[in-house]
Amino acid sequence: MANVPLKNRMYGYELSGSEYQLIFEKDNMGYVSYTDKKNGIFCLDPSTFLNTPRNEIYVIKDRRTCDLPPKGELIETTVSETERFDDVVNNEIHSIMINYVSGWQFVDPNEIRSNRLMNKEEFLDYMAIPFAKKSSKEEKYYWEDIAFAMGLYCVSSPQLFDFEPGGINTIVMGKDVGRSDWNIFKRVANVVPKEFRNSTSRNFYTYLETSEQPCPVNSTEVNLAYFNIKEVPIHIPLPLDVEFRSYLSYKDELTDSLPLARGFMLDALLFKPKISDKLQRRIDEAMYFVMEEIVHADALPYQQDIGSVIPKLTTAFARLDTKANATLENLNEGKFLWADLMTRAKHVVTAGVDINELYRQTPYEIRLLGELKELNEIGVILTIENIKKHTKIPEWEVEKSLKRLSTSGYIYYKCDGTIGIIEF
Repeated sequence: MANVPLKNRMYGYELSGSEYQLIFEKDNMGYVSYTDKKNGIFCLDPSTFLNTPRNEIYVIKDRRTCDLPPKGELIETTVSETERFDDVVNNEIHSIMINYVSGWQFVDPNEIRSNRLMNKEEFLDYMAIPFAKKSSKEEKYYWEDIAFAMGLYCVSSPQLFDFEPGGINTIVMGKDVGRSDWNIFKRVANVVPKEFRNSTSRNFYTYLETSEQPCPVNSTEVNLAYFNIKEVPIHIPLPLDVEFRSYLSYKDELTDSLPLARGFMLDALLFKPKISDKLQRRIDEAMYFVMEEIVHADALPYQQDIGSVIPKLTTAFARLDTKANATLENLNEGKFLWADLMTRAKHVVTAGVDINELYRQTPYEIRLLGELKELNEIGVILTIENIKKHTKIPEWEVEKSLKRLSTSGYIYYKCDGTIGIIEF
């Protein structure tokens, strides 16, 4: 079965649940795509990844009483009248319906999402197709953990702050990591549409065999998968210490299930789970759990991104569950999955790097951390704007130093736009 471009999908099994709903079951609803913004003419697509199959356009009837809807947003329109326009092209009559819009409103994607062809459990089974699944309880738990981690990479995590993209970074590693392990990971991750490997995509995914850390300016979610590179910040490791089936034994199963798994993934990406104030307090506590694990490790087989691991895994798990709001269960799932895989990674790759070396601070970072503590003590709210206003380090070094301090577990970003200090 061919790997069909996103914009060219036409069969029902290739569509996500929400795309199916918007094409076949909803009228005057979809994602805004302009054909002529100057004149207020647009289409309503079934998703930002698929053009509408309907021969119709929408026109704002009166710009004085109805604003233009934002591009790429899901809306429902109020249509006051319709008109059919016929045109003759190459001796054939082509008809298009013109819908005159008198008003519109935003629609929550959660309201139209339907689980048509693949659910969460089946999506995770897809992630585990190449594994030789053993019957022992220990082996079962382990390959399920790997499937979850691969699934989290694919569904990504939403952007929580304007100054940091969403996304999940992972590293494929093992005792004798060979290219076969890397190739197996990439085969499964092929569920990610090739369009998302373009640096202009809002959802960006790439595979890397160097320590490069791309962060495209147009991307709100950035997902980086590394091949045995230990000097880059990672959210969750993939220690592939499992037995694999032969490629020929699962090739057809992987290929045939790909459109269904991709449909699940595309639906999941529509969800932007929120973190409540109450859950934020539990995330604050979980930061110390992560720090305990890191400090007691002495050495690590990879560089753990400490400051963002909990919120990112929490919201990625919420996406897997197709939830509008992250829950305490999602937090615990992310926390314990990370701890299990981090522990496994230490057993699989025994040649670790000293944590003092991994998290060595620059002079700017040392100075900025001291300033943050002083500002916090005198009651200054730690926002990016306030920090730039009070710091003595060069402005162009502020965000880079904050990122490093977060990666190293000295600070973390809260969902209200402020910065918390981890006193450990």
